[in-house]
Amino acid sequence: MKISFVSFCLLFSFWLNAQKPITYDKNHLKLSLHKYVNFSEEKIQFKQYGETWFTTVIDLINLGEIPPLSSEPWGQKALLVSLFPDSTIILGIDPVTQEPYHAFIHGMADIINPSKTPSQWADQWTDILIDSIKIPYVYTRNTSDSIIDTMFVDYIKSRPDSLLSYYDLNDNDKADFGEFLHQSLYHTNRYTNKLDEGQVFRTDTILLTSSDSTTADDFFVKFKGIDVNDSVKSSQRYGVYIRFHPGYEWDLNDTIDNFNEFLLLTREQNESESPRQIWPFSSGFCSYTLTKYIRYNMHTEAYYLLPGIVPVPEWSLEHLLVSYKFTTNALSNNEINGLEKLTLFPNPVNDFINVYFSTNKIQSIEIRVFDVMGKEVFYDKLEDFNLGENHYRYDTFSLPPGLYTLKLGDSSEKFIVK
Repeated sequence: MKISFVSFCLLFSFWLNAQKPITYDKNHLKLSLHKYVNFSEEKIQFKQYGETWFTTVIDLINLGEIPPLSSEPWGQKALLVSLFPDSTIILGIDPVTQEPYHAFIHGMADIINPSKTPSQWADQWTDILIDSIKIPYVYTRNTSDSIIDTMFVDYIKSRPDSLLSYYDLNDNDKADFGEFLHQSLYHTNRYTNKLDEGQVFRTDTILLTSSDSTTADDFFVKFKGIDVNDSVKSSQRYGVYIRFHPGYEWDLNDTIDNFNEFLLLTREQNESESPRQIWPFSSGFCSYTLTKYIRYNMHTEAYYLLPGIVPVPEWSLEHLLVSYKFTTNALSNNEINGLEKLTLFPNPVNDFINVYFSTNKIQSIEIRVFDVMGKEVFYDKLEDFNLGENHYRYDTFSLPPGLYTLKLGDSSEKFIVK
């Protein structure tokens, strides 16, 4: 087969970029890995970090606050960071630490640590209850509607003396969590993106379809609410780590325009704040690395996925934004559209699925089921249920195999019929 001289030069230039360091302008890099979105208070729904969801521990509102939203009608800009899956990662070995580098961010996390910042808590010795969380995200798709991606939410609970540490950019000495504002890159399991199994005590699986996505013309932040109902002792850290897995494989000739992109809201670390990013020792990294040479397998001009070393300046430490709902007592007048929990089990299903939900007010609730094309395949109106925990059985034996969405009131969850 004959190869034209132009094609040969193009292939040869790609090979050179795969072998040599690529000079990459930081501002150019931000265009490919960062996005900004304008939001207003109505869209973002929180005034300070963690929302105003607290019942009795009012001082918790001051925990890791971000600036209040602008009073201007257009709101303010939020920084969004993409989570690139495993298939875009190339490994290299640091000659000093002998630890492998990664090309992109696997996941991001946030942590609460009462023992490290006692002045930010109403009572540093009081155990708290994490009722639920809200994850703000943006999800855009460039694949067919049949593709199903996955968001994993890992929950981390650990003692302050466990292996959670920050890494100093200057001398690379380990330090207890909260000491430094910067971190260096360690390794994770490239096949699972998981954190240390000893740190993760629970994982929630969120299926992402075209109904969860936004478009360039309708680019806005969505929220995923998850019921947690877990207690945290004052001597423990508690973290939420979010990772993204695609439902398809990429070809080597694919570009960024072929990706389904999953973005999380972040903010940069302020020097006056205690670091809130989680960094499990010998585990997955959760923010941009601050090493001076970061391996990106992306071609400078065409954004092709090619090996290479990209020298970039240091990045500011990024933090995931998560809305928590804490209490130190039982649930009171807090409500999310009247529903406080919606759980489906088992999932995937064969003949039936159990629908567990909790409500803090008595009123009729509509239950609907939609197939992957958005067609309603089931409807029922619930009139007889309890204040608090409830159970509903839905028979699925008549449904063809596939992905479905169950909507209860304003809350919804996806399930798969085998």
